[in-house]
Amino acid sequence: MALLRRKFTPLMGLEVDGPAMDTPAMGTLVERIRTDLSAFSDPVTRTANQLRSLFRKRARKPLVLDLPGKTLVFSSPAEFEFGLASRIEFPVRKAARLVERDSEDLKGMAIKLRAVEKRFAAVFARCLEQPYRIGELLGGLESGLLSQDHDWRDIVQALCEHGPEYDDFKNIALVKYMQYLASRQAVLRSIYLEKVQGGLELQPQVAEEHPVEEPMLASVLPISYKETALFDLDQGGGGGGGAGGSDDEDEGTQTLQPVPRGEAICIRFTDGRELDIKLASHRYKLFPGKHFCLVDEASGVTHLLRSGRNVIGRHSGNEVVIDPAYLAISRKHVIIEPVSENAALLTDISSHGTFITPKHV
Repeated sequence: MALLRRKFTPLMGLEVDGPAMDTPAMGTLVERIRTDLSAFSDPVTRTANQLRSLFRKRARKPLVLDLPGKTLVFSSPAEFEFGLASRIEFPVRKAARLVERDSEDLKGMAIKLRAVEKRFAAVFARCLEQPYRIGELLGGLESGLLSQDHDWRDIVQALCEHGPEYDDFKNIALVKYMQYLASRQAVLRSIYLEKVQGGLELQPQVAEEHPVEEPMLASVLPISYKETALFDLDQGGGGGGGAGGSDDEDEGTQTLQPVPRGEAICIRFTDGRELDIKLASHRYKLFPGKHFCLVDEASGVTHLLRSGRNVIGRHSGNEVVIDPAYLAISRKHVIIEPVSENAALLTDISSHGTFITPKHV
């Protein structure tokens, strides 16, 4: 065996003279080293990018909204959400004026308002699919669709002037405004029902004596827009999406309550028992387990839910497609996302509301 010759040089130190490595082997070694370095550096790079994004959000300047005559400043999304929480109720002074309107006027207002709700529900559904477009979609809505109550129109328009770094604020504003619309529809429904069922119909007033300060949100929309379940008068009530309850109580079960529009809530199943759920005026049962399923109480049709997010409604592109004849159910009505065998996230994105028993929340 030939002995390896060793030599020492001042620059290189101890060297070993031996058989030279062939070129293909050297290339394989270099490629392996490059792969190892890439496998190490990619997670580091992703983590660094995530940290930079988090730092930018934390370093973001407070949201400043310049409104006519005043300036609102919010240091965080949570503070902004808290500030909007008091703006979702329909003003009492306007509700008092509505009592003086006749039932036909109220019905016309409700038809237009329902159309507005549908517009915002469609925007919200699109934002769930493409969150980065919320600024574009919210800013593209006609100003006539935004009420002047509680400075809503000024707030949304000022918010849309801010860049994408404030998209989380825009999402909060969209959700809260949808809840305001639901509150307004609930007031209309309550007054209308009192008039037609309680005999409180008043003599029509002269229009000049009671001018309306603003159009009922959607003068840009035609009065010919029809809803088959307006006020849900013939459907057992509860379609307002914002009323205190569904006015629908079965023997041995609790009254169904509306789900807050646009907000994800966690529903829990006790001992694996099913949940009573109503989409607009149509009753279903939601069964938990390894594979969740939604059962139509009227027809017995069973819809199997997939793992992950399930958009439910009449649209043919949904994960769960409801009977198109159920016109009270929105094209994209509710999102159900199972998170375990006994829990799921539920988000109402409809215009007629989703109702469940409170004990499951």
